[in-house]
Amino acid sequence: NCVASNNGQLGISLHAAAQPHQTTNVHIQACSVSSNNYRNFNTDHHAGGMKLILSTNDQDGGGMVVEDCWVVDNNGHGIWLDQLRSNSTPVVIRNNFVKGNMSLWDQLGYQGHGLFLEISSNIVVYNNVVVTPITNGGHGILIFGSDSCRLFNNTMIHNATNWQTAGIC
Repeated sequence: NCVASNNGQLGISLHAAAQPHQTTNVHIQACSVSSNNYRNFNTDHHAGGMKLILSTNDQDGGGMVVEDCWVVDNNGHGIWLDQLRSNSTPVVIRNNFVKGNMSLWDQLGYQGHGLFLEISSNIVVYNNVVVTPITNGGHGILIFGSDSCRLFNNTMIHNATNWQTAGIC
């Protein structure tokens, strides 16, 4: 359990480096992640609620779980997986409440996705509630350059406010 609130750039950041610093079996549970990136860093790069990244192909992010978290009102994406690959046990994102994550930085208003799965693989996403502000152009769940992602039993609310947005994209 943790509280990550009112931080300048990110609430929770996991950036695993190359070997021998293997990062496996990370469990983020029952955390409150809110009102982060008050300094208005570029949300296209590394800012918002939670960003989990593995930067090398030789790492296996298997066993990582993000569950029972409350991720709300961050300036940027809510939960962002970037280059998170699992060759064995899937990465699991479940039972989270993700609401109101949007970007003040991007003048186009297309940022601030609830869950963003970028260049990742073997991800299982289920039983999440994702609510995007009606004034935001972000997707509820955006899958970009990722493979072997399984999504089921997620609830999306207010995630289609213009022609470029959707609940799951």
